[in-house]
Amino acid sequence: MIELTLTFERRPVNTFKLDKDIILIGRDPTCDVRIDNVGISRHHARIEKQGGIYSLTDLDSSNGTFVRGQKITQYNLNNGDEINIWNFSIFFRIPEAEQVKAPETTPQKIDIDATIAIDRKQLELKQKERGSALVAHLGYTDPQKREQNYSIMKTTTFFGKGPKCDFQIGGFFIQHRHCAIIRDEIGFRFINFGNRSRGTVNRQEVDDYRLKNGDVIKIADRTFKFNEGIISK
Repeated sequence: MIELTLTFERRPVNTFKLDKDIILIGRDPTCDVRIDNVGISRHHARIEKQGGIYSLTDLDSSNGTFVRGQKITQYNLNNGDEINIWNFSIFFRIPEAEQVKAPETTPQKIDIDATIAIDRKQLELKQKERGSALVAHLGYTDPQKREQNYSIMKTTTFFGKGPKCDFQIGGFFIQHRHCAIIRDEIGFRFINFGNRSRGTVNRQEVDDYRLKNGDVIKIADRTFKFNEGIISK
């Protein structure tokens, strides 16, 4: 049996637990993992089990199938792999193996019909981001007092009041885009945009700071710990 967690913009949509040798992914109602979106081909990709190995094959889809930022024709899946199809991700997991797990956030209802095609250049940028060798994550406590980890996969991760920020932070002096972590060719930078209630790193106010493993970021009443490398379970 395998577990496939479908996400849209990092938000879980549905989890499929399937015990089949052939699993179809696509827009067609007959698919085992159905994604009803115009960017998805009717029969987009297939996962096939052969001798204990799960092989992912792109079925000549219009917009391609990606793993680790690379467009694939056929790929042998590893436990914890993230499959990228259009602006959706599918986390592949073998439940018996205690390795990298898909997000365990409570699934949210997403209006998939409303997620029309995104710009191809933006999609290409997303795939390049996913394939970057630079890996880091933020550890933090959510409003429900749960310990969480956030993989920094985007070129720019925003903090602020704005609804499109990756981390929404309230406060009288907090701007729509108050701070950001920017990934460049050699690492990660923390940048302040705000004039008041500015974010700090290791209790020091900074303008443009090159992050190091273990740095502690504080923005208003939120605290984040920057960690290099993959999330360990």
